[in-house]
Amino acid sequence: MSIIKTEFQFCKQTTRKPPPPPPPPPPPPHTHTHTHILHMVSFDAHMVTASAISNTVMEGSDAYLIRPKHQHKFKPTIVKECIREIVRERLSGIRYDQEEVADLSRSLADSIKDKVKSAGFDRYKLVVQVVIGEQRGQGVKMSARCLWDADTDNYAEDVFMNDSLFCVVAVFGIYYY
Repeated sequence: MSIIKTEFQFCKQTTRKPPPPPPPPPPPPHTHTHTHILHMVSFDAHMVTASAISNTVMEGSDAYLIRPKHQHKFKPTIVKECIREIVRERLSGIRYDQEEVADLSRSLADSIKDKVKSAGFDRYKLVVQVVIGEQRGQGVKMSARCLWDADTDNYAEDVFMNDSLFCVVAVFGIYYY
């Protein structure tokens, strides 16, 4: 990525109007190269979606690492176990209640985000998406599209169902350069 500097020089003119002021400088280049688009389609039931996004600020000598160390790379199998553990613990025996699922989905998203953060995936931004819907035997189609670095970024997902509800959780790990 290169930055182009432009210098403007103006001469003092006595018979004409003063020249217009120089244009404002260009905005600084975008420092994060990921563009994320999450898209969900075809929901045929009452359901609630919640998400949690981590905000991590990196400081210090490793601020310019462009690849994670192997031990800190996002590992979907570990993240899936974190998801499964929290969702099974919190939703086993729970009945679908339209009044409670909004708070429940937000609470689940925050709990999962905190658990995954504690797993040691340094320099990763986490996006946690939780969808809870009523189980009525219907079909549900979900999709997500992301533009990211295939070497560093990844995701994990898990589905939980009981007689009353279903829950789909997706955790996206995006490496912060």
